[in-house]
Amino acid sequence: HGLVEGEGCKDVECTAKYIEGEMRRASGMDGGGKVDVMEAMITATILLPPLPPPPQKHLKCPNDQRLYPISISIPASNIVQCVPAKKNLHAPTANKGPYSFSSEQDYNLAYRESMYGNTTRKSGYDCLRHYEILAAGSVPWFEGIASIPPMTMVTWPRAAVSDLMEARDGEAPSSPSDFYRCQTNRLLSYARDHLTTLAAARRLLATMGYPDPRAASGLKVLFLSGSGGVDYVRDLLLHGLKSAVRSGGGSVVDWSRPPHMYEGYGEGEGGEAGELYGRGFTYSRRLGGGDDDVYRGDLERRVREREFDVVVFGSVHRGMPLLEVVKEVYGREEIAFVDGEDEHECRKVKELMREGKVFMREIGEHWVEEEGCVVVEAE
Repeated sequence: HGLVEGEGCKDVECTAKYIEGEMRRASGMDGGGKVDVMEAMITATILLPPLPPPPQKHLKCPNDQRLYPISISIPASNIVQCVPAKKNLHAPTANKGPYSFSSEQDYNLAYRESMYGNTTRKSGYDCLRHYEILAAGSVPWFEGIASIPPMTMVTWPRAAVSDLMEARDGEAPSSPSDFYRCQTNRLLSYARDHLTTLAAARRLLATMGYPDPRAASGLKVLFLSGSGGVDYVRDLLLHGLKSAVRSGGGSVVDWSRPPHMYEGYGEGEGGEAGELYGRGFTYSRRLGGGDDDVYRGDLERRVREREFDVVVFGSVHRGMPLLEVVKEVYGREEIAFVDGEDEHECRKVKELMREGKVFMREIGEHWVEEEGCVVVEAE
């Protein structure tokens, strides 16, 4: 999937030197006292624990309606195992433009060889490029990171990224500091735990009442969308759901089937991957084999017979086939509506909150300031 196995993956753990320095500072021994390195490494789990998990929170709105955050995610196979060797302080994509690359391999390599990768808000704050940079073992240089609304990008490790941005002035690609290597490795570990497509799918399923899809033997999910075109949130969520549900012996029926997500796209099926939005980097052709081995016919009858346990509308703005039938047969706790569009005020979302659980990518502050919603955090 475009990953490059190069030299330089040496910093799987924080260096003993950095840990020893932290031990000295913590114990007031900066004056030259000796610290046992082995003891320092054992104590590293206290001094340098994993980054805290993302907060579990949503909005409770008038009439007991709920609004849940959802974010873009990234396939786990795109995340490097450790921080690669560096050649650049900032990735050359800042000058060339990220999609001037003809191959995903070269695109990922540009970030892997750089300490920082430039990114910013586009039409919305949440952007696939943030995740691509982090997954490559680089640090997103995120202009405007402090302006992200509290309920948008709730899984994004804002504090850790901000700390590494503040430390940039003293860094050099030829010899990144121990702080940079250690903290960036912590970011990679966090990404594997919380930013993958699988993690996003599990969060949605947990909200729908299935905290462990592996324990829900034979779980059946109907994933509906009115368009087969590119939609980052929808497509990457589908990728994660296929994996999460299959792990418990269940299945996900996707209709309409997004052809660009399946292996073989551009090889006699549909167009070329390079013609897709963002050249198809990171998300296209990630499904195949058993993922496509589902029966997509006779859906109205199957819905009326309640064949499926959960119904997910992958994009409320790109068509919701069978909506009226689904609302007639399924209850509010069994229907998920996903709004992966850029920030907006949408009357449609308010209406759908009465029919099911709505997951929104860009939750602006007006939901609290003007709509009367309050933030609810899980214990």
